[in-house]
Amino acid sequence: LVRDRTGEYPILMLDEVLAELDPQRTHRLFATLPEGVQALITTTQPGGLLQELVPQAARFRIHGGMLESQ
Repeated sequence: LVRDRTGEYPILMLDEVLAELDPQRTHRLFATLPEGVQALITTTQPGGLLQELVPQAARFRIHGGMLESQ
């Protein structure tokens, strides 16, 4: 594993995974992530789901070609 070799978790990149999973499977996906893992998640369906599952998440939005912090 990467963590065994480097001492750090790799950054997990999930592109539009929420569109492919129902809420139960989405919850299970996030529940299996070890504490300390950084994830970059893109979605067109943010809703409140991510904030429920990962309250410490930083959220950003691209609007009009500009990156906005939310």
